[in-house]
Amino acid sequence: KMRAAFDRKDIDGSGYLERNEIVAVLASSNIICSEDSLDKLMKTMDTNGDGRIDFEEFLAFSEEMEKKRTEEEKVTGRRQSTMIIIGRVKAGINTKDVNLNTLFQQFGGGGHAKAASATVR
Repeated sequence: KMRAAFDRKDIDGSGYLERNEIVAVLASSNIICSEDSLDKLMKTMDTNGDGRIDFEEFLAFSEEMEKKRTEEEKVTGRRQSTMIIIGRVKAGINTKDVNLNTLFQQFGGGGHAKAASATVR
């Protein structure tokens, strides 16, 4: 099951998940993250430091995230939920004092000054 999930994300069939494929996976889930958040994610997943994620790294990361989720549910007594926040400024609106990219980066998201998103758990 995990191998099939990895293979679906491995767009070019190289046997590795490169940065662009991680971005594509996040985007397909409507998650836009900042470069800093993406760097942190890659560093966490890429344990051998070669700049790409092999199946073993993917599996280890998935298992660790599942373990953390389970532990958090035991502590809080409730299941984790996800909220996707999407902001867009209508055409013609002056956003001189508001930059959605900067605003959403505090939640690990990002995008453009007039259109950005973040996923909050």
